[in-house]
Amino acid sequence: MTTGFLPVAAPLLCLMANVSVQMLAFRLRPEFGLLRSEYLGFAAGLAGVIALHLVHLSSVPLPGYGDIAGGALQSLISYAALGYCYFHFVNLGETARRIRLLRELQDGGGRLSHRQLLTRYNAAEIVGRRLKRLLGTGQIVLRDERYFIGNPAVLSIAKAMVMLKVLLLGKTSEYDA
Repeated sequence: MTTGFLPVAAPLLCLMANVSVQMLAFRLRPEFGLLRSEYLGFAAGLAGVIALHLVHLSSVPLPGYGDIAGGALQSLISYAALGYCYFHFVNLGETARRIRLLRELQDGGGRLSHRQLLTRYNAAEIVGRRLKRLLGTGQIVLRDERYFIGNPAVLSIAKAMVMLKVLLLGKTSEYDA
């Protein structure tokens, strides 16, 4: 096989590039915000996968292109899966309600009443934070005191994730029976 170890090595190397670029962007340019730094990191890794395979392609005679294309597709799918896992790993601590509740308990000295937790973490505050985040990233816009979809990219990704859940798991959410 002419593809060698590249289909395995490229996604791993480029995941490291993804993580490095994301961390640097987030720390050196905090105005980017977490989501944009993650997009930038993913794009850098994706460019790396493509570049590695293009360089490899230039060194192979024409009859070997089929193997190279198959290896490149394998790398792209593998990298996308690794990038997806990294994205959710990073966001787990930022968005998960369980993590947030545990943080609130820790900040409260490990012993908060039900009432104190509800005061710190209520529905209005949750919706307010999410709306602020969506407005800040341009995913929604506010016009005439109404919210509209701004940039539908994340909505498209969410729809694709639901399709994958249905395809792979046979359900649309973790609450399906």
